[in-house]
Amino acid sequence: MKQFDIILLLGMRLYDDGTADPTTIGRVKKAAQLWKRGLAPTIVASGGQGYNESHDRKQADVMAELLIEEGVPNEAIIREDQSRTTVFNVEYTKKILNRETFTAAVVTTDWHMPRSLLICKQRGVIAEGFPVESVHDEMWRARKRLERVFTFETRIGWVNKNRPAWVNPIRNRIIKKDKAIANQDFARYNAALKKEL
Repeated sequence: MKQFDIILLLGMRLYDDGTADPTTIGRVKKAAQLWKRGLAPTIVASGGQGYNESHDRKQADVMAELLIEEGVPNEAIIREDQSRTTVFNVEYTKKILNRETFTAAVVTTDWHMPRSLLICKQRGVIAEGFPVESVHDEMWRARKRLERVFTFETRIGWVNKNRPAWVNPIRNRIIKKDKAIANQDFARYNAALKKEL
């Protein structure tokens, strides 16, 4: 069986009450399965507080709690709780490990995997993907289209908002509809939370 230095579990934004959505839960379950199979001694739960989140919880902490519920001991989990983007998931993990390169079994959703592996490669991390399959519905298609745009930007070096200003109006027009579709599940859940208060 192939061995890795770490399992890199990539986070996703949380609902307004600080709980994990089904996508995050699927990623956590996959990471726990890989750890139990002995792919790596450690899981790095990577994710800080997302943009526009209205709670004070970190994705890494929520994922760590879920990993423990799945039977992964706390001492096998490293929390990287500062990153807000996939680029910084990798960069801050390198800082925590104090290593410029390492091997990683990357766990994320299928639509997010190509860009995640590209970012790892660009930053010297030897990575293999273990994608979590999602239902191929309208939401999946929207996320897939968004990821194509983000992967293109990553490939040519337009990461973390350093793209030329003239690109932004074109980019925003291209991704506006897909972002709205991709955000629907969060919008529905968060609206239901507000009704309960």
